[in-house]
Amino acid sequence: MAIDLMTASDILRRDILNGRVACGINHVMKDYESKREKAFDLVFHRPVHHETARPATTFKNLLKVYGVVLTHEQQKVVDALPDIPVRDVKAHGVYIAFEAKAAMTEFGKARPRLFDELNSSHPTIHGDTDRAIAAGCVMINVADTFISPLRNPDGPHASTLEISAHKQPKSFEDVVDKIHELPLRSVHGKPGFDALGIIAVECRNDGTPVVLREAPDVLKDYEYDGMISRVAHLYESYFSH
Repeated sequence: MAIDLMTASDILRRDILNGRVACGINHVMKDYESKREKAFDLVFHRPVHHETARPATTFKNLLKVYGVVLTHEQQKVVDALPDIPVRDVKAHGVYIAFEAKAAMTEFGKARPRLFDELNSSHPTIHGDTDRAIAAGCVMINVADTFISPLRNPDGPHASTLEISAHKQPKSFEDVVDKIHELPLRSVHGKPGFDALGIIAVECRNDGTPVVLREAPDVLKDYEYDGMISRVAHLYESYFSH
């Protein structure tokens, strides 16, 4: 998401090059009203102006630390992007906060969990910084089978496997229907995500390739590319000055 967002926004890339934007990892935001705290995997934020020391790490280094696998073409895209310093986040200085979740199996249990975790994210972000952009992305499995690592601790090549069967596309559509219940917002001061996207993947977790599936009609208005474009547009509208 970070790579796609930087690719989509000339202004964000400019601000990174000019030292106006840093990123934070596992940053805890706090709803000022409810006192709720929640950690977010990745935030873009305003660095402390007097902070001139070399950062301990950068965004491109994180790709190596977390073992992110890129194709040759993707690596060329990353090489052409500015590198973002990873710095501590100044209080109430967040521009964008990403919340990413996944539902790969046991969809009956996943639906309420996903909804609760996502529905507690946007009020925490906006309760900390109302002008921050709250972006959510949900990856949902459309495969008809899945080898759960929890049910198969010895791995997918064990002598005996417990393979979970999915009723597709119903399982996928049921999760999407629940995600559709999340509030969206178009103006400051109201509850909801500023941008929300859903990704459909076919992942059996058996060693076969994971395949990105084209967004079916059920994902209308929740397409991943649309989510990225909206975050880029909002950033440029709110923070370009």
